Amino acid sequence: MDVTAVIDAATRLRTAKAPSLPVIIGVEGFGGSGETTFAARLAAALPGSYVVHLDDFLVKERLTQRSWLAGMFDRRRLLDQVLVSATAGHPIAYQRLLWDDGALSEPVPIPSPRYLIVEGIATYAGELEQYYDLRVWIDVPLDVASGRGRAHDGLNENAGLWVLWRADDIVETARLTLRRFTADDVDDLVALDSDPEVMFFVTGGLPTPRAEIEDVILPCWLEYQETSRVVGFWAALDAASGEFLGWFHLRPRDGAPPDELELGYRLRRAVWGRGLATEGSRALIGLAFTATGASRVVAETMVAHAASRRVMEKCGMTPVRVFQADWPYRIPGDELGDVEYSLRREDWVSTVPPDAPRESGEAVESRGHPSPPASV
Repeated sequence: MDVTAVIDAATRLRTAKAPSLPVIIGVEGFGGSGETTFAARLAAALPGSYVVHLDDFLVKERLTQRSWLAGMFDRRRLLDQVLVSATAGHPIAYQRLLWDDGALSEPVPIPSPRYLIVEGIATYAGELEQYYDLRVWIDVPLDVASGRGRAHDGLNENAGLWVLWRADDIVETARLTLRRFTADDVDDLVALDSDPEVMFFVTGGLPTPRAEIEDVILPCWLEYQETSRVVGFWAALDAASGEFLGWFHLRPRDGAPPDELELGYRLRRAVWGRGLATEGSRALIGLAFTATGASRVVAETMVAHAASRRVMEKCGMTPVRVFQADWPYRIPGDELGDVEYSLRREDWVSTVPPDAPRESGEAVESRGHPSPPASV
C-alpha cells in the first residue's frame, strides 16, 4: 500500500467517524523499514495528525529479550496512556522514554488529534490490533531493512542490537551461521560429544551420554533462550552448506558480577585449524559488548591447552590469572592448572583485530562442564 492509498483510506475513515474520535493508524514493519519516514509523510498530508513513536515505549533493560512481544516495550503504558484513551475520546497524555537514563518524561499531552499515527515494530501486534482503524505494513525485505537500520545507527549503542532484531535469531559471519538451539539438535550434540579428541580437554575423552544431553544439558540451554537473545548457547552451522559444526556460548558465571559473561565453544574435529573458533568467538564478543551492556568477557582453559589459548589471544583477550580448579576428570596437564583470559569493553573497542588469517592448531573449546551452571 503506497502513501497515497493510505491517505485516501484515512480520509474516508475520517468522514465516517465521530468528530471527537481520532482515526487511529498503525504503521509497522521490520526495524529499518522506514516506518518513521512513512508516518511523517502521512502526518504532513493529513491535517490535525499527531505521531506517536513506539521507541518512546521501549524498556532499555529488556532490549535483548527474545521477542518484541516478550517485554521489549511497555505495551501496558501504550494501551493505557494512548490507545484506550484515544478510542474512548478522552484526553491523551503519555510519557516518553528518556533514552540517556531510561527514565520517563513528564506526561506529554496530545491536543485532540484528528489522526493519531502510531509507528514502530510490533505497533499493532497481539491485543493492540483491535484499537486501530487502519493498519499499514511497510513491505521491505528483512535483509534490506536490517541493512538500513545498521547504517542509520552506525556505531551508537544500538548498533549491536540489529542482529537480535532479526525475525530468525541468526548471527552471521563470513563462514558461520549461528542460530539458537532447538530440541531437534540432540543427534548432532551426541555425535559431537562422542568424538574422544573433541572431549579430551573436557572429560579426558569420555563421551557425554545421550540421556544426559537429551534430559539435562539441552533443556538447560533452551531455558537460557527464554530470558535473553544473546546470553546462552548458539549452534554453529557452515554458512554455505548448513552443516552442524558445533556450538558457542556466552553465559554468566556463578558468583561473578552481572555485567561479566563467559565465552565458550566446542567444534567438530573435521573443522579444526580453519579459524572458525576465532571467527565465532569474535562475533559473540561483539554481541556481548554492544547488545548486553557487558563490561568484561572472560574465558578459561587449561594452561596446557595451547590451541585454545591461541584462540583467546587472537580475539584480543589477555591472561589475568592461573588457578587450580577441582574438575571431575583428571587430564594430562592438570598439574599446570587453568588460566583465565579476559577482555574489557574499553579494550575491545580499540584493540580487537580484524578477522585473523586461518591457521592450523585452532582450539576445540575452552575447558568447562558440558552443561550450564545450576543457577540458570
